[in-house]
Amino acid sequence: YTDIDSDQDDSQNVIATLLNFENPIFGEQRTTADKDFNIGKYELKSGSIHLRFKSAVDFIFKGPGSFEILGSKSLFIEKGEVRTMVLNEEGHEFTILTPSSKFIDWGTEFCLSINPGRKDKIDVLSGLVEIQDAETSKSICHVKRNNFVTKQSEHWEGEFFQSNYIQIPSMM
Repeated sequence: YTDIDSDQDDSQNVIATLLNFENPIFGEQRTTADKDFNIGKYELKSGSIHLRFKSAVDFIFKGPGSFEILGSKSLFIEKGEVRTMVLNEEGHEFTILTPSSKFIDWGTEFCLSINPGRKDKIDVLSGLVEIQDAETSKSICHVKRNNFVTKQSEHWEGEFFQSNYIQIPSMM
C-alpha cells in the first residue's frame, strides 16, 4: 500500500504517540515504554492502545490484530477493532484502509471491526465517514451518525455493529 498523503516524507518522523493503554502484549520487540510510533507495521496480540496522530486524531486499537501506519493520515488494518476520533479540522480525511474498503473520516467518531475472510463492520457515532472501494477508490456511500447511509452509488458489502465495548484504555 502506498501512503495517500505522500507529499511529505514521514518515514523518520514520529507519526503517533502512545497516550495510554490497557494490558497490551505486542507481537514484536516493543514495550509500552516506546511512546513513539513511526511508519511501519505493528502487531497487538491482546489488550488495547490509545495513539494520538499529530494532535488531530485519536486512534484506539484493540487486539488481537495488526495495523500498519502508512503516513500521518493513513493506516492499513488487516485485523482488529478500532475507534477513531477526529479532534479538529487537521484530522479530516484521516483514512483507514482494509483489504476491501477505504474509510475516510470527515470529522467524526467511528468504530471498525476488521477480520480476514469476514465483512468489514462499521459503527458511526457522530459525523460522516465516506466508504470507498479499496482497489478503485470509487465512492460507494457515506455513513452518518446512527449508521444512516447517504450518497450510495452501489451496495457496500459490509455490516453495521454496536461498538460500545471499544473504549479508551484507562491505564497508563
